[in-house]
Parts: sequence; structure tokens; C-alpha cells
Amino acid sequence: MRTYEECEKYILDIPKFAAKNELADTYRILEKLVDVDSLPHIIHVAGTNGKGSVCAFLRSILTEAGYHVGFFISPHLVDMTERIAVDYEDISREDFVRIFDKVKSCVEHMIECGEAHHPSFFEFIFLMAITYYCEQKTDYIILETGLGGRLDATNCIKGIEKTCVITEIGFDHMQYLGDTIAKIAGEKAGIINEGATVIYMDKREEASAVIRDKCVEMRTHYTEVKSSDISNVSDTSDGLSFDVEIGSNHFSDMEISTKALYQCENAALAINTAMLLGIDEESVRAGIKAMKWAGRMEKIADGIYLDGAHNEDGVEACLKSVKHMPGEKILLFAVVNDKKYESMIEQIVKSGAFEHILVTKAGEDRATDVNMIADIFRSKAKGEIQVEAYENIGEAYNRSLGIRDNRTLIVTGSLYLVGEIKDLIF
Repeated sequence: MRTYEECEKYILDIPKFAAKNELADTYRILEKLVDVDSLPHIIHVAGTNGKGSVCAFLRSILTEAGYHVGFFISPHLVDMTERIAVDYEDISREDFVRIFDKVKSCVEHMIECGEAHHPSFFEFIFLMAITYYCEQKTDYIILETGLGGRLDATNCIKGIEKTCVITEIGFDHMQYLGDTIAKIAGEKAGIINEGATVIYMDKREEASAVIRDKCVEMRTHYTEVKSSDISNVSDTSDGLSFDVEIGSNHFSDMEISTKALYQCENAALAINTAMLLGIDEESVRAGIKAMKWAGRMEKIADGIYLDGAHNEDGVEACLKSVKHMPGEKILLFAVVNDKKYESMIEQIVKSGAFEHILVTKAGEDRATDVNMIADIFRSKAKGEIQVEAYENIGEAYNRSLGIRDNRTLIVTGSLYLVGEIKDLIF
């Protein structure tokens, strides 16, 4: 009998021997595993920032409404089982092993027959997830794309009626998705197929134009969500309250249980989606308020917040929330090497939000040199911010606690950093 640790190691080793496949290859394996003609309604979420949060809001709303929901997200923060959940329960390690064996056996048989190549890391986990959700007879499957959309493994399922949600689009993964907003939007809009219902964040016109053109091409109904749809944002005891326009309807005093201002936009996307799915207002309100999402301005103790901002738009959104918080703040920061870290650092320094910054490393093979990042902070800050560098995350976190006093500690720059901090303290 295989152990969970053996399955996890096998999946982590896949990039060493398998490359990404064509969507048709992934689909051929999937149709051997499940009845693809009887899949539950799929809510497919793409975008640059906010995908995971929108997925989490939708899960919360749908479960409040009494539905059984498959929930597929990436990356995981601590444990690989987080990627495959039904309602609020991550797949058990026993079920993970059982589903792993089922997918691996199918893949090996198809390879022997010359019908398939080995799936990539992400494709393998995606195949496991869909197999599990079909077994659990979920009413909905919420799929967060891994990277892009057009060529993403989650996009192998074609010819079905689904709901497509596209969050804010910005610059990220440019080496894969293109060097302009329009090119990146084209990749994200690739999830739209004929018969879909589309809801998207209308924030950058060059992205919105591409999405609208794709909707027209695919003859789909689409709904635009704008920042201006949101008004009267105010603090509550444990989060924020806001009003939102949904079509011709005005919804007052929607509450979310987070101080992250950017979550109002993500909530608005989810509310629009839920209304189009016919979910009642009571379930929508309850679901929006009940949503908790790890690593997105997550309060883990009084005055300590974890935020997974890992690109320029994410950092900008994080800083807006930080500046909204009272009192002085310090920052614990790490960034991986394929991000535009100089621009991210410049944003942080220019904000004037922090008087003390601690730099560490996260992301293993993708980690940046700690001293190099610290030197960039020092250069940009021109001596106005105290900067320290630590190779070890645990040492950096303990140091930040030691110097914090009554100041607010913000941990950001990478989801890997957030995950490693959570693993360290919980």
C-alpha cells in the first residue's frame, strides 16, 4: 500500500520527467476516468489577481445555499491536499492515495497502449481532482486556472455550458503569457467557450476589450463588474461593509470578514456570479460574510497579517489596505526570482507604510538572494527605512516579533512565504 508521502513525492518529481501536454491529451485521459458528459456545472475562474479569493467567496455562497461544491485551487500553502476539496473539507490523505492510484494506473495503461503521454504536475493533480469530485457527486465544480487559461489543463473540458469568471488582469508570468495586457488578457479569455456565461472585472480597458471580443466571437452573455459598482465602504468590528450595484439592483451593507479593501472587488465578482446562477440573496449575504481565505490579508494574531501579494498589482492592493490600518507597521518580505521585484520594492518604499523591513527567502528553487533584495530596499529607501536580511524564515519571523512592540506586522511578497510562515507557527 502506497503512503501519502510517496504519492506526494511522485507528483513533486513529475517536472523532472514529464512536460506539459496538449489539452486534447489531458482530455483523453479524463474521459477514461469519468463520464465527461455528466460533469457538474463548472465555474471556471481565471485572471491575474484575486482568483483564489473569488473561488473562496463562491464556495462560501454555494455551500450556504445548500450545494455540494468541488473546489480546485493552486498553489497550496502547507499541504498538497488543500488543492482538492469538497465544500470545506480537503481531500483526506487516504482518499488522496486512493485517487492517486486510480489516475496513475489509468495513465500507465494509456502510455503502454500509446494513447497518452505522462501528465505534467498540474495536469496530474487536476485529473485527480475531477475524478474525486465526480465520485463525491458534487453539484458544482469551481476550477481555478493554474497559469493563463487558454492552454491551462483546466480548460481541456470543452463543449459544455459553464460559468467563466475573469478577475483583474495585470502583468505576471509574462515569459509565458505575453508582454502586454492585451496578450495576457487573450490567454485568460481562452477559458471562454460557446454557451458560457461570462463575468469579468472591467478595470483595464485594453484587457476588457479583448474579453468582450472573445465573448462576441463565442456568442456568450457577459457581465462587466466595475470598481465604481462598489460604494460606501466602511469598517465593521471584524471586517468591511459596502454597497454594490448588481445590474439594476442596489444591495446595501454587504459585509466581508476581512480588512482587505481589495476583497470588496472580489466579493462583487462573486456576488454577480451567484446572482446569475440564481442563488438567493440571503445565501449570498451569508456566504460573503462567512468567507475566510488563508493568506489574503489573513489576521493570524492581533496585529499580524499574512498577505500573498506577489506581483505589482497585488502589492498595490495590499498597500491600500495597509495604509487604511491605524498605527505604525513593519514588513516581513520575500519574493521569488521570476517576479518584477524591483518594481514591487519601489512601490513598497514609495508608500511610506513601513519604517522597518525584514527580508528573507522563500520558494526554494525560485528563491531570490536575500542580501541582493535587501540592498535594493536600502538603495530605494536612501537610509529612511531600517532594513535587515535573514536567510532563515524562522529567524526572520522571530526577529520581527521581537522588534514589533505595538506595531502591525505585515508578511507579504510571496504565497510561498505565507505558506512557510503558516507551517512554522500552526
